[in-house]
Amino acid sequence: MDEPSRVKLSILGSQFGDYINANYIPGANSRKEFIASQGPLPATVNDFWRMIWEKNIRTIVMLTRCNEQGRVKCEQYWPAESKHYNNIIVKTTSEITLDDWALRDFEVKNVSSS
Repeated sequence: MDEPSRVKLSILGSQFGDYINANYIPGANSRKEFIASQGPLPATVNDFWRMIWEKNIRTIVMLTRCNEQGRVKCEQYWPAESKHYNNIIVKTTSEITLDDWALRDFEVKNVSSS
């Protein structure tokens, strides 16, 4: 039987603490090579960064802007400088912004495990 494609987080608090709206996508090297996720909402930004940490994600590709045609598409999930997302500290270390795309580098640290 095929394994489920749903990304599960470690359980924190309630029995439903492992949920995030994200799924694995197969690639050339693995059935779980990529993860597709909705852009985080204000209430799910902490879980988004927890997923980044727990799944050891090295690259994030965002296919929309935070705001498009006057509608909010997702929360700006990256900080201008540094910010705590529960136990995860995210620091923007560089940013290049052009008309059609942006490239940002982050330093991500778990304060619980250093």
